[in-house]
Amino acid sequence: MTTPATLLLQASDLHWMGDASSDYCLHGALLLQVGNITLLHPSQGSWTLSAASLHLLRSLGRDHSRQQPLAPYNELIPCCGFDLLSFADQPSVEIQGCGGGVEIWIRHLADALIELTVADQQIVIARADWHSAILTLAAQIRQYYLDSPDKLPLDSDEASLWLRFWQEWDELVTKHSASAPVNHHDTQHHQHTPTDK
Repeated sequence: MTTPATLLLQASDLHWMGDASSDYCLHGALLLQVGNITLLHPSQGSWTLSAASLHLLRSLGRDHSRQQPLAPYNELIPCCGFDLLSFADQPSVEIQGCGGGVEIWIRHLADALIELTVADQQIVIARADWHSAILTLAAQIRQYYLDSPDKLPLDSDEASLWLRFWQEWDELVTKHSASAPVNHHDTQHHQHTPTDK
């Protein structure tokens, strides 16, 4: 059995671009580190973390590949999120960007493991760690929106698209919070004893 490495996923420098009341996309830096290997470092730049978080939430139940992308009109960790796109055959919206960003391919394996591929690096992590890290990131991003000043009103079409964005977000958080996998690989950090509650 493959032993998964320790995962670290952290957002920093959260901010709006320009006028906070008119920017609906949250930006910031991201650290993605697995064991002693850094796949994404804050020094690499600022990303659209609202879009990235939705893409990552989608990955909790699905693979992300070139053949079946979770973000077909953008990178998984996008530089930009210019437009929300709506399609008649799907309830969710897609975020279109500039084509820049960081691509992370994601494959669910047996034994509750996940394989991440960034550039030419492939790393295996525990699915439970991936779920926990993404749900924590999503909560941080959501709270930043809630703590920020009110946004300027949108027209009805844009407002409808953003409503669908947050509906999918909340549905994925609720679904995967209720069915979070248990990390059976992490025996070093927790060992059951008769005194455990």
